[in-house]
Formats: sequence, structure tokens, C-alpha cells
Amino acid sequence: MPTTKISAEDQPEQEGSQAASAPAAGDLDSWLEATLRHYPGAKDLVMAKLKDDWCLDYPSLVECWDDLKDNIPGVLRSTMSKQLDKDRFNKVSATPQLLASNWMTAWGVALVAMVAPSVLAAFKDRSRQVEEVVRENVHEVWVPLGLLCVLQYLFCAAISPKIGWNMIEQRSNGISLREAMRNNMTNQAVIGALFLTVVWTMAVDQTMAGDDRFSFICQWYEGFTTLAIGQLLVAVMTCCFNTLYVEPLDDMASLKFVKDNFVYFGEPMALMLAALYNAICATILWVFTVYGIGLGVCFSISAGCAILRMSVVYGYLCRWKNPYLTLEDQEARVADAANMARAGEVMT
Repeated sequence: MPTTKISAEDQPEQEGSQAASAPAAGDLDSWLEATLRHYPGAKDLVMAKLKDDWCLDYPSLVECWDDLKDNIPGVLRSTMSKQLDKDRFNKVSATPQLLASNWMTAWGVALVAMVAPSVLAAFKDRSRQVEEVVRENVHEVWVPLGLLCVLQYLFCAAISPKIGWNMIEQRSNGISLREAMRNNMTNQAVIGALFLTVVWTMAVDQTMAGDDRFSFICQWYEGFTTLAIGQLLVAVMTCCFNTLYVEPLDDMASLKFVKDNFVYFGEPMALMLAALYNAICATILWVFTVYGIGLGVCFSISAGCAILRMSVVYGYLCRWKNPYLTLEDQEARVADAANMARAGEVMT
């Protein structure tokens, strides 16, 4: 999968943009000089208009900009508005938390939740024929399947921040990050839910069951489908949680929320990709078993071409660059990458 750099927007922009970053001590004069440096005489003109409205420092400018901007000439107003938007985004930093108590609580919830089905499963042989235990399945199916599950979740955790950043890396200045992420999460939740209905149907399909359900091929088929179901459940519910908590926030609070929890905005797509792979593997086994080698090979070639095409499309899309971003914007987002990646690593 193609990798892209992830950035955290709390780093100051480089070169020319760095001089125009929000002044620490409310020095309005230096901020105007840096922001309007390409317009001779503009700083004095704007400063005079701001003084007429008793705007004497940078915090006052930020707080009252909506009321002040109508008195500023159009080109200068647009330049100042863009810089204020950049300042607003740049001052929000990612501060993830790694809470051991949170993980312990989650372990407790998971263990308690599995008590009921585990107890009921212990009585599954009542009035039924005793299950055949195939010893070879322990090391040929169950152990490898468990390792595959762990590796896939670790892989998804590693690529989740990269996928999340790809969604907004080339965003235009001034867009609402709250709306962008909310729409992304909603769309992914719908897709994941539809996919889940398909995989769940595959898991309860009886075509490969019957007297041979403990065979090597049948056990792997069911193993792939159950892995996919678990991954899709996490993906859909993560989207629901993200949307639930970002919905009541304004733009600034949602920006802070996204930065602090950024890994969880890329995780649903990573898990859906893993589930898609597992579903394809299960389907290949099903076709081989039910329809024979000929169609099995044909479907394997078709599935391989599909994976190839999806990888190519994603590779092109994640490498696309927004031509309307300035070089300063691009450098600032590159500088953001390390911070956001570190935040994702801590939270994983």
C-alpha cells in the first residue's frame, strides 16, 4: 500500500509563512507587516482603519475580525482572512493520551461480554452428536488463524494514521474539517455496514458445511469470514463513535478532537481493507471447493486483478497534489507529519 506523510498542523509554517504566524505577545504591527509584505503601504493603511475601530492588538483582531473585515479593502481582506485561518489551525496541537486504565476497563468489558456465549457453548453437545476433534486443525488452522488475526490488527494500527491523513492532506484552506470528517465517517459506516451483511451471510452459509465441516478447507473458510466480521464490526462502530462525538463540536473543537484522536479516523478504512482481503480469500476457497479447480483458478485471477487495480487507483489518488495550495502550505503540512504520526503511535 502506498504511504504518504502525515502532518500535525500545530507546527508553524516555513519560510515566509513562519513570519506571519500568530504573534506570541499580540504584536499586531509585526503580524500585519509579515502578512501584507507583498503590498507596499498596505500595513499602514490597514493599521489606520483598525485603530479607528479601537483594534490595537492581535487578540482583538482575531476576536472581532468578522466585525472589522468589512472596512478593509478586498484584496487585503482576503489575504488577512487566509492568514487568520492558518493561524487558527496552527495553534491547535495534538495531545493524545495513553491511559492504562482505559485498556484495563476495555479488557474487563470484553471478558464479561464473552461469559454468556462461552457458558452456553459449553452445553452445545447436549442431545447432539459429539463434535469431531481433528488434531491436525490445531496447528494447521487454529494457531495460524490466530497469528493472522494478530498480524492483521497490528498492520491496520500501523497504517491507520497514514490512511486518515490521506483523506485531508490536500484539503483546501478554509474548509470545515468537522464537516469533512463527519461526511467521511458517515460514508465509511454505510459502506462497512453493507459489506458486513454480505460477509455475515457468507459465515452462516451451509454450502461448505455438512459432514465435512471439520476439514482443513472448511475450517479456513469459516476462519477468514469470522476475521472479516470482527474487523467490520470494529470499523462500523468506530465510525459511529467518531460521528457521535464530533457532531456537537464547533470547527475549533472538532479540529482539536480530530488531532487528538486522529488514528481512529483512519482505522475504519484500514479494517475494511483487511476484511475485504479476508472475504476474497474465503470466496476463493468456496469456489475451489464447490465448483472445482477450473473456476477456482479463474476466480483467483479475477480477484488478483481486482486487488491490483484497487492498489493502483489508491496509489494515484493518495499521490495527488492540490495545485491551489502554496509552497508554504505544503511545507507546513510536511512539517505536520511527524507530530501526527507520533500521536497515532502513542494512541495505538
